Amino acid sequence: MKPTLKALVLAVGAAGLLSLGGCAATSMALAHKDLDVQSYTDGVLILPDSTDHTYALSVRNATKIPLNDALIKTEVEQRMQSKGYTETTPDKAEYVINLVTYTAEVDSAAAGIGNNGGILAGAAAGGINGNGQAALIGALVGGIGDTVAGGLVKDVTLTMRSVIQVGVRQAAAVKSETNSTLQQGDSTVQTQQAASVGDRMNYRVKVITTADQTNLKLVDAIPQMENGLARNVAGLF
Repeated sequence: MKPTLKALVLAVGAAGLLSLGGCAATSMALAHKDLDVQSYTDGVLILPDSTDHTYALSVRNATKIPLNDALIKTEVEQRMQSKGYTETTPDKAEYVINLVTYTAEVDSAAAGIGNNGGILAGAAAGGINGNGQAALIGALVGGIGDTVAGGLVKDVTLTMRSVIQVGVRQAAAVKSETNSTLQQGDSTVQTQQAASVGDRMNYRVKVITTADQTNLKLVDAIPQMENGLARNVAGLF
């Protein structure tokens, strides 16, 4: 029995739709095949200059991402030394530097043709002869194909947020006041204030570090992200 023109058109259309999932996966793989790491400060921070080029450094990771704090510290030290700075203890340092990474988020987008395209293509292929059961089976097969194509290729982006705080020694006393508001239950709010006097003016800037690649592996991205953090710290001086 020869297929009708309608059946041929539906078959060609279904085959084209089923291929879109693979095409989307291939396009994503090619567009994000290279590891792209970016690290930049969120804002501008200009520190006061000083003839005393001594510093103290603390590095801390408060996320579940396995950063090597000791390695970041070593990279910062090497960059600072190349600029003529010397590391010492916090009580003797002109600049007290604290680097804290406080959030890390992973965003994973799978490739696919969207809008249940694989399912629709499968249903069309199964329903060429007007068979409802065949259309259902086709929809299931198409959906599985779309899921597999998208599941194998993912554009993964890791975003880390850090803060660099630099305390600069001052000749005069520095008065600081801290205000905080605490929520107590559903209707009570508690406000607290604390004042202190010290010898340092604190400056702070955020650092955004991202890594993007198809099927990103942390073991490949983390060393470059650590290097980006170190570069941002030393770049303030």
